[in-house]
This record gives sequence, structure tokens and C-alpha cells, in this order.
Amino acid sequence: MAMRNLFIVAGVAAMLAAGGCGDQPAGVTPAGAPTPVQAVDEVMLITSPAAISADGTARPDSFTAGVWFFSNSRGAKLPPTLVRGRVEILMYDGALSANALRTATPLHVWEFPDDQLPQYVGKHRYYGWGYNFLLSWGNDVPTQDRITVIVRFTGGGRTIESKPSTVTVRDLK
Repeated sequence: MAMRNLFIVAGVAAMLAAGGCGDQPAGVTPAGAPTPVQAVDEVMLITSPAAISADGTARPDSFTAGVWFFSNSRGAKLPPTLVRGRVEILMYDGALSANALRTATPLHVWEFPDDQLPQYVGKHRYYGWGYNFLLSWGNDVPTQDRITVIVRFTGGGRTIESKPSTVTVRDLK
């Protein structure tokens, strides 16, 4: 079972990395990418199922996240688009319900202002254009065996959030 989880984590990490995580210079959107917009209706978050070790130790310290934004036009969902605005990724200690998240304090928050987003742009073969992140929590180490992650986007005078995603956190022995 542990080997299977390792392959799943490696596969998700490779999938997100292959999408273009970090391969663009700051402020430069890749050729062929859609023009970023401010108004979106939905944000989709897919995280790795388990935390990974970005520093090579047996202790997990990171996870991967793919983020896609959608606009709805007359009830029809359009292909994912890139955004102009502020993206925040919030990590909470424990597996929290959507209800509990309303009053919970994040353990760690990653902030990506508009000018930093292009360096995380990638095109996933199934989902299309979006953002790929490898997120290390540094000294904000979770105390529970799971974390809950959400994405918050602020743009066009509006703030929207993704549905929560849960990541398992355990030693990688």
C-alpha cells in the first residue's frame, strides 16, 4: 500500500510539473495561452493525495496543487482561463468541513499577486490552461495527519473560493 501511494504521489507531482510549473519567467505568459481575465465564476483545485518531501527527507514538507478557473456564459461552462487578480492558497491543520472552514484560521497562506501568476501557468492535457504549484509549508508544520486546502481568488471586485481538498500528511518511510 505504501509503494502504491508513493507511485500515486509521484504521478500527480509529475502531472503537475509537466503542466509547466515554474518554467516561465516572472510576468511572462506562455505563447498560445489565453488572455487573463478578471471575472471568473468558478475555481477548481486538485491537490496531490498525500504530502511529499521536497527537501529529500522522510518528513513531508510540501504538496502539489493544480488550479483552474472557469467562466460561465449563459449557463454553459467555457474552457478554463487564466486570471488577472490575486490568488491565495490557504492550508488548514486537519480535515475540516466546509462549515468549519468559515471560522478556522489557516496554518499557512501562500499569496500570488497578479504579476507572479504567469510563472506558474501550464497546460494540462485534460483540463487545459491553469496554474501549477509546488507548495512547501516551511515552519508551519501540520500537527494532524491531514490538511485541508482551498484556493481564494480576488479579481474584478469579487472574491471566490474553491471547494476544499484534503491532503494526507505522514512520514514517507
